[in-house]
Amino acid sequence: MYFQVKGQAGFVLPKYMDSCYIILEVGDTYGDIDLLPSNYEYRNLKREMIRKFTVQAITACEVLVLSIKVSLIMWSNLEML
Repeated sequence: MYFQVKGQAGFVLPKYMDSCYIILEVGDTYGDIDLLPSNYEYRNLKREMIRKFTVQAITACEVLVLSIKVSLIMWSNLEML
């Protein structure tokens, strides 16, 4: 999961020459869908994640990142919260 701290980014459509269809500003978050365990698929007997969206910087950006490892630890310990 990404937290937009500085700059501007956007969701783009690679097959349409990276046309931006949603602009992300400071304070916006994205990539949260990719942290959900239900978005994993089994391929070649190992668990892989399929990326669904593309985000591209519009201006120089700074982001904070919450990794998938931290997310999986959180999901596996929900009953402790």
